[in-house]
Amino acid sequence: MLNIYPYKSRRTFASVRRGGGINVDRTYVVKTEAIGKSPSEESPYLLANEWISSSIAQFLRLPVPPFALVRKKSKKTGMFISYSFDGDSTPDDAEPQPLYDAFPNECTGVVVLDILIANCDRNSGNIKVDKPSAPKAFYVFDHERSLFYVHAKDGASHLKSREDRLGVTDGHDSVDEWHCLVELVDNVEFMHDWVVKVQSLPDWFIDDVCEEMWKVSITRPECDDVKAFLKRRRDKIGRLILKNKQRFPKISNWPLFLGAK
Repeated sequence: MLNIYPYKSRRTFASVRRGGGINVDRTYVVKTEAIGKSPSEESPYLLANEWISSSIAQFLRLPVPPFALVRKKSKKTGMFISYSFDGDSTPDDAEPQPLYDAFPNECTGVVVLDILIANCDRNSGNIKVDKPSAPKAFYVFDHERSLFYVHAKDGASHLKSREDRLGVTDGHDSVDEWHCLVELVDNVEFMHDWVVKVQSLPDWFIDDVCEEMWKVSITRPECDDVKAFLKRRRDKIGRLILKNKQRFPKISNWPLFLGAK
């Protein structure tokens, strides 16, 4: 899915070539706005959760808005920023069924991503669309409650508790978990394709995005734990989905081996 984001304004200037000539190609300064989120006592793992999850979503070519890490002089001033849609044409919250009807393949990809990162908070408020009743574009964001979750010094144990669970919506025993798309998924072929994509995530990529958070948001042991968690999760994601296939009531004809190579 091609992501196209509106910009707020632009200014044109002429580029001067070496030797004094004027470049015939116009260059623009494009101004946009971003929303920044900082870690706090209530959410100390925010930077790691957002950065790692958004990086994986981007690698998988899911519609995640542009994002970056910024800070002033120390990690205490660090923020995760992503594109702000506020303005004259602010997108609306998604309506799950029309969204799925318009983008069944991509929505299945969002579900598989959220299983990989154990994101327990995918509600219609963190999916934006251009038109709720008949969307032609949508964007997913806000992964603050994925991976390590939000409790200080509890990140590693939280990962361990999700090892053999979907981690997105596991029924009546998981009142803190919600996913607005899981029960709409009805195409096992789309599921298979996204499982294969997740299984193709390279070790080096997982290592890199996790290492980038060491000393910025997580400790050395936590960094090693999340790398190992994601690799194990990647390798067994097909089996994990099959083990929890009752969570997908619209799929009846399941293959014996989901995503098998």
